[in-house]
Amino acid sequence: MATGAAAGTRFQHIHIHSQYSLMWGTAPIEGLAKVLRARGQKVFPLSDRNGLYGLVEHLQVCRDYDLRPVVGCELVANGEWAHCLVKTREGYHNLCTMLTQAYRDPRWSPARALRDLHEGLIVITNCDAVLEETHATAEVYADLWPGDLKGARRCRERWGVPLVANAHAYTVTPEAHHLHRVLRAIDTNSKLSRLDPDAVMPAASYLASADEMIARFETEPKALRATHEILEACTYVPTIGALIFPPSRFDDHQKVLRDKTYAGLMRRYGQLTPQICERADRELDMIRRKGFSNCFLVIEDVVGRFSLTCGRGSAAASIVSYALGITHVDPIKHNLFFERFLNPGRVDPPDIDIDFAWDERDRVRDYLWQRYGGEHIAMVCNHNRLQPRSAMRELAKVYGLDAREIEKVSHDLVKHKRARDKKRALDLADPWPEIVQLARRLEGVPRHISVHCGGVVITPDPITHHCPLRPMPIGYDVVPWDKDGVEDYGFVKLDFLGNRSLAVIRDCLASVRENYRVDMDYASLNPVDDPRTSELIRSGNTMGCFYVESPATRQLLQKVRMGDFETLVAVSSIIRPAANKVTGEWIKRHRWMCDEQGRRRPDRKPNWRPIHPDFEATLDESHGLMIYQEDVTRTAMAVAGFSAAEGDVLRKIISKKHKQKVLADYREKFVAGCIKHGLDQARADTIWQMMMSFAGYSFCKPHSASYAMVSFKSAFLKFHYPAEFMAAVISNQGGFYSAYAYLSHARRLGLTVVPPEINGSRVAYHGYRGTIRIGFMQIKGIPQALRERIVAVRQDGPYVDLNDFLQRVRPPLEACKRLILAGCFDVLEPERNRPTLIWRALHWFACHQRQHEDLWDAPVRAEELPEMEDYPAATKLALERRLLGFLVSLHPLHLYKEVLAKVARIRAADIAGYVGRKVCLAGWLITGKTVTTKEDEAMSFLTFEDESDVFETVLFPRAYAQYAPLLDRAHAYLVQGTVCDEMGAVSVTIEALVRL
Repeated sequence: MATGAAAGTRFQHIHIHSQYSLMWGTAPIEGLAKVLRARGQKVFPLSDRNGLYGLVEHLQVCRDYDLRPVVGCELVANGEWAHCLVKTREGYHNLCTMLTQAYRDPRWSPARALRDLHEGLIVITNCDAVLEETHATAEVYADLWPGDLKGARRCRERWGVPLVANAHAYTVTPEAHHLHRVLRAIDTNSKLSRLDPDAVMPAASYLASADEMIARFETEPKALRATHEILEACTYVPTIGALIFPPSRFDDHQKVLRDKTYAGLMRRYGQLTPQICERADRELDMIRRKGFSNCFLVIEDVVGRFSLTCGRGSAAASIVSYALGITHVDPIKHNLFFERFLNPGRVDPPDIDIDFAWDERDRVRDYLWQRYGGEHIAMVCNHNRLQPRSAMRELAKVYGLDAREIEKVSHDLVKHKRARDKKRALDLADPWPEIVQLARRLEGVPRHISVHCGGVVITPDPITHHCPLRPMPIGYDVVPWDKDGVEDYGFVKLDFLGNRSLAVIRDCLASVRENYRVDMDYASLNPVDDPRTSELIRSGNTMGCFYVESPATRQLLQKVRMGDFETLVAVSSIIRPAANKVTGEWIKRHRWMCDEQGRRRPDRKPNWRPIHPDFEATLDESHGLMIYQEDVTRTAMAVAGFSAAEGDVLRKIISKKHKQKVLADYREKFVAGCIKHGLDQARADTIWQMMMSFAGYSFCKPHSASYAMVSFKSAFLKFHYPAEFMAAVISNQGGFYSAYAYLSHARRLGLTVVPPEINGSRVAYHGYRGTIRIGFMQIKGIPQALRERIVAVRQDGPYVDLNDFLQRVRPPLEACKRLILAGCFDVLEPERNRPTLIWRALHWFACHQRQHEDLWDAPVRAEELPEMEDYPAATKLALERRLLGFLVSLHPLHLYKEVLAKVARIRAADIAGYVGRKVCLAGWLITGKTVTTKEDEAMSFLTFEDESDVFETVLFPRAYAQYAPLLDRAHAYLVQGTVCDEMGAVSVTIEALVRL
């Protein structure tokens, strides 16, 4: 028997599965490539089960490891199976078509499909149904593998097809078979001890060495040699990286784009200066050269029909986007860097992100699908992966552990991870040590496919020429790759996203027009020069305002002490976690260089040590610090001689995971460029470390500017029309805080909050000139259809009494009781209390149940009904909290007035007068955020409120370990601690916490 290198030439693996054989395969694609490369196999065929989810990564990894890719797929459905390898372009298209059919038709048959779609494919199978349809016309082999040796030889004899040696490699090593079994148990929701043998591959299905394979099939040398012949024949590989643009709707789309741009510039600016025209012509030329004209026209078409939008991302740096109404921030006025969006060397497609009101996004999708047809448009998918905690819980279930034990040990493991003493071992009983170890191996394994929140691809030819389409429950198809895979393949991804704050602004403006007869719309609302709006932002009084309402952002605004647009743009970017190292320094420099209106002080010079003149000049706007994504690109260009394209690639690499090898090469090039430009090693290292702060989530300036504009519009409406604005915030249910917290804040603004009322409430909350009326949406257990019916029927006239309401609306009994108990009839029936109304409703329903359904409108016999005793005040408060979710009649701290009367506490509104002193406050917990320190210890930032104001607190690790079990947003607390002032933002460092 031949061995070693000689044997290797006689066998090559042709059937390999990766983790993208969802919940079947165990190996990552790169891990498989390393093994194949080490063994001397120069071809990497990948044939994942029922999908091409790993195709783009497969092609990229093959390029990195100098392996020739072969594309394939194992088709399994309804008891039939076939392993297909792609020979030609036609074969790839046929494979994509078959997968699309399989996803759409639960009765799909591989045999019937391959009868017509076998061209360009090599088919390997032992399935008689498939062989019957294909043996005479297709290039077919019988599958000789350890799971069915007799079946392969029987197929050869019956159908006259040659054999090919196979391993069906679902794992790399035999030892990984247990991991495969675990995945199958999780996928089938089965315990390992009860796992169906038919749901698992045989133990021999691993990436055996060539010697092992030859030993297995030494009596079938032709079958071994066939692997080499098959791989040599499979030469077609899809091209990735070549951009695929949306189709053109115009004969001369470039002229159309130019005409629309200049018409839009006139609308925006009124007159065209040389600066405007030069910028527009430069951008149009770049857009033409890069082939993006159609993308702009597609998006212009959509935003023209759905005008309530926020164009964001790097596209907001384009004056063409601004002219077309895609974005709403002037890139000239705000010095936005167009090359962050498009530059001559950029080869990957830039993002064009458009936010729509969250409840209009489905209409946007429907329009797009109607406009471009289902075969030319699809959404991007997400590859949902197992996370550490979910992997551990799933593993514990398949090991047969009960839910209570899983919950307890999971909690102990998290607590152990955050423990101060890192040397302390956690004593776990079997099988937990094995579960924890396996959970680490499962982390990041793709589990299933979902829909990306807004990514869309549109192609000139049918998408199935490029990839399969998979229908999803939301009614739209998805491509098989996530956003990175889509871009790497070459699709131009357009993001049509939902934004609740746009709906808040829309609904607020509608109320303003209704209440005040003010003609104001979203597009014309540009309040960046309104001093009262700037003051609201400066003070951090931004609860409810898009993107600037979190406790951290409000405190940052208080530290900066400026409310101008440019400052808010910077704040929107620097609030990211990765910028914590530079935030404090930026605040100091910004406050030194600018006045309270954010304007540069001409008499001030930098009071910090400049790193290098080119560096300082490049980052002059941000005072020598990097706060935007494009600062990386511009710095690399200025101090290290990078081109715009090289700088942008560096910026992208920094933001990605698993980048260390590539990043090391760029670091070497960057340092060399810095030294060439006159910087020493130390200063080059300093700049490099500044760049690394962008390793996490961060914004480019155009994106921040777009968000800041929405923030400004929100803040303007909050200041001038607070009742209408806060009602819209609560109605759209997308803010940072709960409905209770917003209503409590509204009261502190001087607004009146009134409970739901059957003739006064709408479905949603409604603001009117200083009053907020709670909507029917807040009452638990009232179906949406009934809410809408109550309002619709009322259009014919207000309800006269409970009987009139019942007669006209005919609600379900349970919903009617909830409306009564929530106080909706208190105004309409002031002489009758709620128990009496409940009794009358029960009587009405009882009478009508005795009547024939055709006699609903027959009069109910009048009779005297008793008056019931009213509920006590405590019961009414309990009903309020149960049905509305919070108290409306009074602040919840009022319930503790007797206890609090004995406590020497200060008001939250007075906290700034106690800096440096120990204080006691009473507070209702309204939000909180737990983070982990560098030492891997947990701590929390908590926001409380009392009757006078909100106050921020910090629970450092030692206190967190003691008080974290007490934290619950359904309780009041006594907070004891020291008041601290950090650059103007006041908070309390908690030393003791008592739950009332």
